[in-house]
Amino acid sequence: MKKIVLAAGALPLVLAFSAGAQQAPAAPAADIPKANCNAPQLPGSKMMEEQNVRRRFENDMKMYGACMKSYVSERQAAAQSLQAQARAQAEAGNAAVAEYNAKVKEMNDLAK
Repeated sequence: MKKIVLAAGALPLVLAFSAGAQQAPAAPAADIPKANCNAPQLPGSKMMEEQNVRRRFENDMKMYGACMKSYVSERQAAAQSLQAQARAQAEAGNAAVAEYNAKVKEMNDLAK
């Protein structure tokens, strides 16, 4: 009987523990910088026939592609960092739950 009373008495602690857990606010999407890469304008078909215009456009496209690749790499690095932080937060939470469960088990074993 004591075991049931102790376990029932622990339920409010579990609820209070989970309700009182600090939640980090999610970063608003506005904090994520947008790509600052200038897409070149496609010259008209007559203009593209000129070798200099075509070369300048092809060079501008290469620079645009390199800028976008750099932006994507930065976003991927930021995402990986956030994933690592999330993993660490989850592990800390799991450790706290394991500690709590061990303490409740210890108390239940003593109540037998």
